[in-house]
Amino acid sequence: MSTFENNFILKEKPYKYLLVPRIPDFRVDSVAVILTGAGKSIVVDGRTTCRQIREGGYTHLVEISTKSYGHDICLNTSARERAYKFDVYIRVDIHVSNALDFYRNKGTDVNTYIQNQLYLDVNKITENYSILDYKGMDDELAKKLLDETITDIGIAYKVSAIRVEPNAEAKEVIKQDSRQQINAALQKRAIELIGQIPLDYNKAVIAGVIGGDPSLEQGIKKIEEHQDGRFEKEVQKTDDLVRRGYMTESQAGEHIRAGLRPAEQKRLDNPSESPPSPDQDDGMDTFYPGG
Repeated sequence: MSTFENNFILKEKPYKYLLVPRIPDFRVDSVAVILTGAGKSIVVDGRTTCRQIREGGYTHLVEISTKSYGHDICLNTSARERAYKFDVYIRVDIHVSNALDFYRNKGTDVNTYIQNQLYLDVNKITENYSILDYKGMDDELAKKLLDETITDIGIAYKVSAIRVEPNAEAKEVIKQDSRQQINAALQKRAIELIGQIPLDYNKAVIAGVIGGDPSLEQGIKKIEEHQDGRFEKEVQKTDDLVRRGYMTESQAGEHIRAGLRPAEQKRLDNPSESPPSPDQDDGMDTFYPGG
């Protein structure tokens, strides 16, 4: 016997009498009483008579619970992408709808029987949905499954709750897809921020910061180092022009001054002031020009 049968079949014992059969007590809530023997069975109720029992030659009495029995099922069903699956969690309430049919089929594994029945219906629906987009599938499953189903083995079942999610392997694919979407969105945003201006070194670094690599601090440092390197090259170029007579020292000074950062220009104008702290000139203007 299966676990389910042990829950439904409350009692099964020999039925004996002497001269006049005694009608078993059948007035017990949520219990069906069966007399069986000689290849025949009857459900004992208010119309059952002693003569009927004597003529039937019944030898065993069976008590079957008709109370609803809750059971949780997890189905692993196909997605539109055949390589991946959905986990469908179903709460199903089961009860004996026909005591005679149930007893005749008492060797049937009720759990497996109902699980197989549900799998066919559920899989037909889930295989039409992608693991990346399964909105509306819960509603479609509910519409299909929430009505009571009466089986030919004397059992009826009704689905009371449904929850669907991609299985573990499919969730990894969704995570990868989400990361790709986020990275694509960040790259798109970076391009929008940069606008139609041709990319130079600074803007390329900004685009990387928006995408998460490098960090903000590393980006500022890269830009400052790049600006310092370009400035040194410009100083050398200007000095060469002065030595070759193409530029006066006064013109060279103005040219070099124009290439300095605002804070450095201020130090030239006010040499007595102390150098600014890193917080005062941290390169943030490059990232937030209007801030």
